[in-house]
Amino acid sequence: MSKHLGRDLPAAESIADVFLGWGKVYRPTKNQQKVHRLIFHLLDVGATFFALLAREPRFLERFTFLSSFDPDLTRRLLAFFAAAHDVGKCSPGFQYLCNAKLEKALKPIWAELENHPKLGSGFSYWQRNQTPTRMPCHGYLSVHALFRFFNPEHFEGPDVDEPSDPMATQILWQLSLASGYHHDKDFQPGFDEDLDIAFFKSEYRGDQAWTEQRQKLLNCLWETIVGDAGLVSEVRAALADAPTCSGTTWDPSFLVEQLLFAGQTTVADWIASGKDHFPPSGLVPVERDLAAYFQGSLKRAATVLDELVWTGHHVRRVQGRSWQQLFPNFIKPNPLQAEILALRDQMHEPMMVLIEGPMGIGKTEAALTVLSAVSNKDRGFFVALPTQATGNQMYGRVKKFLDRMLEESDSPGQLQLAHGNRRWNKTFVETFHGTRTGRARLFETDSFDEATPSKVVATEWAAMARTGLLAEFGVGTIDTLLAAALVARKHYFVRFVGLYGKTIIIDEVHANDTYMDGLFRLLLTWLGALGCHVVLLSATLPEHKRHAYLAAYSGGSPGALPACSYPRITSVVGNRPESAQGRHIALDQKRVKQIAVKLKSIRSPADVVDHVKADVAACNGQGVFVLICNTVFCAQDVFALFQESPDFDNNCLLLHHARFIMGQRVAHEARVNRELGKDALKEVWEKRADRPLMILIGTSVLEQSLDYDCDRMYSLPCPVDLFFQRTGRLYRRFYWFPNRAFPEPATATLFHFGPLKNPDLITCGSAFIYDAYLLLRTLRLLAERIERTGNALFNDRDDLDEMVQMVYQKDGRPVGKREAAALEAWEHARAHEETQAHVSLLPAPDDCAWRTSCFGENGERVHSWFTQVMARRNQPHGSQPKKNTRLGEFATQAVLLVRRDKQLVPLGQNGMPLKKGIAEGKGRLEELETARLLIQSSVYLHEGWVDKFGEHLIDFNPYDHPALREAKKLIGCWDERRERVWFPQISGAFYEPQAGFRYQKERKEEDLCD
Repeated sequence: MSKHLGRDLPAAESIADVFLGWGKVYRPTKNQQKVHRLIFHLLDVGATFFALLAREPRFLERFTFLSSFDPDLTRRLLAFFAAAHDVGKCSPGFQYLCNAKLEKALKPIWAELENHPKLGSGFSYWQRNQTPTRMPCHGYLSVHALFRFFNPEHFEGPDVDEPSDPMATQILWQLSLASGYHHDKDFQPGFDEDLDIAFFKSEYRGDQAWTEQRQKLLNCLWETIVGDAGLVSEVRAALADAPTCSGTTWDPSFLVEQLLFAGQTTVADWIASGKDHFPPSGLVPVERDLAAYFQGSLKRAATVLDELVWTGHHVRRVQGRSWQQLFPNFIKPNPLQAEILALRDQMHEPMMVLIEGPMGIGKTEAALTVLSAVSNKDRGFFVALPTQATGNQMYGRVKKFLDRMLEESDSPGQLQLAHGNRRWNKTFVETFHGTRTGRARLFETDSFDEATPSKVVATEWAAMARTGLLAEFGVGTIDTLLAAALVARKHYFVRFVGLYGKTIIIDEVHANDTYMDGLFRLLLTWLGALGCHVVLLSATLPEHKRHAYLAAYSGGSPGALPACSYPRITSVVGNRPESAQGRHIALDQKRVKQIAVKLKSIRSPADVVDHVKADVAACNGQGVFVLICNTVFCAQDVFALFQESPDFDNNCLLLHHARFIMGQRVAHEARVNRELGKDALKEVWEKRADRPLMILIGTSVLEQSLDYDCDRMYSLPCPVDLFFQRTGRLYRRFYWFPNRAFPEPATATLFHFGPLKNPDLITCGSAFIYDAYLLLRTLRLLAERIERTGNALFNDRDDLDEMVQMVYQKDGRPVGKREAAALEAWEHARAHEETQAHVSLLPAPDDCAWRTSCFGENGERVHSWFTQVMARRNQPHGSQPKKNTRLGEFATQAVLLVRRDKQLVPLGQNGMPLKKGIAEGKGRLEELETARLLIQSSVYLHEGWVDKFGEHLIDFNPYDHPALREAKKLIGCWDERRERVWFPQISGAFYEPQAGFRYQKERKEEDLCD
């Protein structure tokens, strides 16, 4: 078979005979054409796909059914299918789009088609009779044309029950489907049940002349990209004897391969649609030789991939980097890290590792150790955290790790921060600005100073939400990963391309609720199918969850694991559930953190203030005291009581929660890190000074989003695993400074309202956030443990794990009618959330009911994966799948503005109005430096409030900055006397710099769940 790319076309197939309709239309710019002819766009995409495969050898390894071809021909064959993705645009229905914005640019092409000797009648008929009804996606015609190209006999003569070469037919059909599916739009019902596309109106697809033109386009693509026309029959003959796709038997769906191909085709289409590197050909193309044009497209594709830092994941990155070089702050690995170092040498095939250990013992470094080992083989990694704040902190840590890991690498590595507010991460912005692509900008008005060269970069293209996972390295929230498991999210297969063959680290997996856990288990199944190494980190997990995660990843139940005490490492190899094993990690018994737990009954929030005041006095007015509430309302109320107390100065009080404007949240996180972090504590000790008094009050963001050390911890009722998670910030110095002695145990107080045997869970909203059963069981078992042992001391190893297993054990018997009723309600709520998760999920890759197959056992046609996914998306109202990764109300971004002197003034990082504002009625924001300031002044309001505020939430101009397209304006006035923003039209709504956004009108108990 010929291996020459871009061979010359026969004279009969000169460009004059090729359909030259339009493929892309761009917004006009100076000295640049607006129209890009279809044939050139197809070649651009084929060239980009070919260039991607040249840098992604692991993708070729996956397509084992093409292993009989040499790698070069395999790349060309797949590039041909990718190039053909838009052949369906060769149709009168697409070429005549009734769009006023396109009319001026397309009129010359319409004139060409009207006068075309063969296509004119079909085009003119469509012009006269077209209707504004929704038309089928052109991708469906692409599928039809591709299948006709390889199977002309199907469309000639009587129907064929089953082809003579079903294996080849199967492969070609699935690749055709994946190519045409790149837009992820609905297929028409019955599309792949009958390859006769009778559901297309004949006037849309055109007459026989249009069909012949689509086939001629495919002939040109084949000749230009693959080789001689005779190779078509040779390829089909070779596919008839294709080897097994995966495992030991042929899987007729080869689903993962099909979805990876669909995703990579979409990526190639996105890249090749950029007019900066693939300039529009214009109405009169300059290049008349298709082979020469394709060679030019290959060069352009290589250039753009270099600028996107798509360096090729086969490049060796780690060259003998020692532990001390990767982790200079650790003299040597601790027992946990040493065990991971030994385990990583066994990672010759995809494996999931679950690390359970106390907070602060270096689980993250242990996970990064896995990365340093497999980075030579894997396509990169992604680190997922539960919140944006933890993601921000982890991004800085990973950036430093990569700087050391890539120090001697011969190519850069791209590190993206994947969450919606990455613009506020200083390290990411610096990395982004330091990337020398010439177009990297987060805002239109960004200017750049000279940056220090680094091997770690971040490009503009990969900073978009839909492309973030495509970067080689990434840090983000767990939601970024869970979105790949949702059937309602478009282009899920692009996310699969981003995840394929990477190492995925997921921290704090114990934080998942039932709905998220359903998504998470399916995610693990897909990660196993995609050949990913997975590292899960948790303080501790209930036993049933541990088994469920192992089964989800490995594709089967691991059976009964041998008893393995805490802390532990559990591992399993993909597709081999019998390989599951656990091992205990023997940590230094001299370094066990003791926590003195107090259960304190209170009558009102005022008692909390009194209790903290007594502890502060006992500590001589020094130290850090942290109180974690369960709702924003409660945190604001308690903070107000501290402000009213004459015993506390406002300078030592800090409130932090999610209802501050973005700028203040960033400022608070920076202050906590600066004043309560490891470096600050070390500086205090070095100066032999007293630690200044600080009282930090907040919600669960203090539990899992910030890395700090405190002297006393206070909590309102929460489940036992989250309570011990909160105590992880208590005496965090214990693990920060292992050689220092801390003789006194850390003290954690768990407040409860009313008597312990019948606590009030409504006050301060605990029951609206957590299940009453878990709260009651946590309080009871903690009290019984203290009474039984006569000791309030809990260590963060044995006792932590024991308490979690007792609270969450499935066969645990409730005590009393209230706990029994709460258990029944909890099980009902879990079942409801499981149902919601089930209807929202993609099917699992091994779900036989969803297998893609061209022919059934009796020769009948069956549905494809894609049509079944669309059927699940289009369920009747009430059964529709969810798009969100967490249950609860959606939040709306509201930009808080103060009206002053005919200007709208945003709030600054201190919560006070800035001096400079925006003239009211001003449209576009690119001319101003205010886009960043507006985002800084935004806060997220839950759906219930948005409905109440109604017309007072004003839409932004559609031409404003992209980051504000979904945001609303909320305009108020500044109250100088009270130093707060108030909103005259909304009674009870105001914004206080120290307390955040508040809305107190008609405040009811159900509002506490916010």
